Amino acid sequence: MNKENQISIQDFNQQISIYELIIISGISLKKQGKNFIGLCPFHKEKTPSFSVSPEKNIALCMACHKGGGPVKFYSQLKNISYSKAIEELSKKFNLKIFYPKKQNFNNYFYNILKETHEYYQKALQSCFRHDKHPLKIYLLKERNLNQELIQEFQLGYAYDDFFALQNYLLNKGFKIKDLLNLGLVSQPNIDKKEYFDFFRNRIIFPLTDSENRIIGFSGRCLPLNDNEKSKFQIKQPKYLINKDTNLFKKNNCLYRFFEHHSNIKQSQEVILCEGFFDVISFFKVGIKNAVATLGTQLSLNQINLLKKVTDNALIAYDGDQAGKAAMENISLILIKENFKVKIIFFPNETDPDQFINEENNNNFNSQLLNNLSQDYVLRRVGKYLEEYKKENSNIEIEEIKKKIKSLLKNQDKIKKDHYQKQIYMYFQLHIDLKENDPTEEEENLFFIKSLQNQKKFNVQKYHHNDDYFYNLFYPYQKKISQKCEIVKKKNINMIIINLLTDIFLHKNYVSFIKEEISKFYIHSEIIELIFIIKGYYERYHNNTKFNEKGININHFILVSKNFLNKFPKQIDFYDLFSDIKTNCLFIKEKKIKHREDLNIFYLQFEINKKKEEEKEIHKELNKLGEQSKQTEEQLQIKKLFQEIFKKQQKIKNIQETIKQLNQKINLLLQKE
Repeated sequence: MNKENQISIQDFNQQISIYELIIISGISLKKQGKNFIGLCPFHKEKTPSFSVSPEKNIALCMACHKGGGPVKFYSQLKNISYSKAIEELSKKFNLKIFYPKKQNFNNYFYNILKETHEYYQKALQSCFRHDKHPLKIYLLKERNLNQELIQEFQLGYAYDDFFALQNYLLNKGFKIKDLLNLGLVSQPNIDKKEYFDFFRNRIIFPLTDSENRIIGFSGRCLPLNDNEKSKFQIKQPKYLINKDTNLFKKNNCLYRFFEHHSNIKQSQEVILCEGFFDVISFFKVGIKNAVATLGTQLSLNQINLLKKVTDNALIAYDGDQAGKAAMENISLILIKENFKVKIIFFPNETDPDQFINEENNNNFNSQLLNNLSQDYVLRRVGKYLEEYKKENSNIEIEEIKKKIKSLLKNQDKIKKDHYQKQIYMYFQLHIDLKENDPTEEEENLFFIKSLQNQKKFNVQKYHHNDDYFYNLFYPYQKKISQKCEIVKKKNINMIIINLLTDIFLHKNYVSFIKEEISKFYIHSEIIELIFIIKGYYERYHNNTKFNEKGININHFILVSKNFLNKFPKQIDFYDLFSDIKTNCLFIKEKKIKHREDLNIFYLQFEINKKKEEEKEIHKELNKLGEQSKQTEEQLQIKKLFQEIFKKQQKIKNIQETIKQLNQKINLLLQKE
């Protein structure tokens, strides 16, 4: 919804009661103070978190943060545009819609484009009535399309005629100056009032906006036969796109982005193609998250369009030299914009459409696509290291690390963490990608300062704007989420890292770990890893691969790689080994020599386990507390309070156990 219509949306919201809208939408609500509460319609939940405020006229879920004023809530509920939401709500509540004059004027242009599209579609179907028509043979035989795909992608055809379209539209009552403004006709000589159809003898692809309205067209030339080639001295561009207009901006548009929006969101990856037929071929084999860039460049506006849905991109450009160069350029742009990028090279320099349509590739699917693709960053790191390993190379390893850091400097912490362990896993190269990242303290300070800089902040002024608070706090919410994800993905704590560090440093330490390991809360994969390390010591006890300083971890990974890869992926061992190598204990070669030291580790494991139990019980207590507020039945309230009392007793017992374990640790420390 553009800025010109914002006032009308606010006025429209004031005419609709959000409470009434929620009720007629079939959502049950319960009174809670001034507001109402119910189960969120946007996600599954057992405890109500969907709050409705009749006073502010908004409905918002406190868990998934969806909702807002009547128009925004309804558009999200029905998964439709704001314009469509206003249209449907006006019928439900019998309201008149006011649009500014500019909107009515734009509707006139949309109508011209709609008529033009229908004309192109009829032209294509007219050609299809003749079995031997070159266009029919080309699309159905050479391109392997069918009527269903042609209808899905709303393809059309522009006759090989200078005046066919303009005559049709002029007869409909439209003006030539408006056809010129929309890029449907061209005026080669401005001194002459002579106009030619812009698209001639081309397959037409409609370009749409978020509301599924036609905003422009792209036309692809048909392949020339030998006689035609001799007529044309100048090579025609493969694709033509009409000029930028008030409705259409090439740099803001991606072919089939809005049609494939939900598939991109669901798969959390977008496939970027060079040609429109590539998108159709992917769709044909069930891959519906592909879009085409309108050219071989990618603008910042197009990137921002993608960012709203995903930050994972697979670039599937043509396999020729020009396609590879464009793929390289776009990959670097997307990496700088915090995308995770994969690239794909199809055999024999083919493009996706050619490869998919080959006779042997009828079974092309997502799995095959994944097998053919490569991670762009890892591929580039591999090339850096190839140059480094050449006999006459003067490149230093630190120079390679600088290049990698420069490549990934704009990536977020989760992606840096991912690539740090991937680079170590594939190339045994440790690089600290996060050394220049801001600390938590710096981020928090920045956050506080940003709030202080919100001069004369007025909550009442902004309460009607649903997106204001989201836009203000989203960058910080995202950073917090990223930190949490890193902790979850590691699935391990520093105590285990320190424990394994000591095993790698001293072989005698393995023997008394092995005796008592099963008594304590240690992950089963860690136990198996310890046995692998023990086997490594026994196998290489006379080898120079380890000495008094401990095991050479790189050699351990090399000889144990096949065995380690068989483990379930609950713990990423390569990430773990990277942590061990950078552990200060490993660097300083500090060893734990006594059984008492090991016991301290074990006791700390138990304390951590108890603390986790305590956290889970606190969560359960919060849920029970919420339930007690929402029920009015005395018997149910009594049961809830009995359950709360039991949980509180459990917490007391856990806290007492933690206290006793800490006392044991203190006694062991005193013995030393």
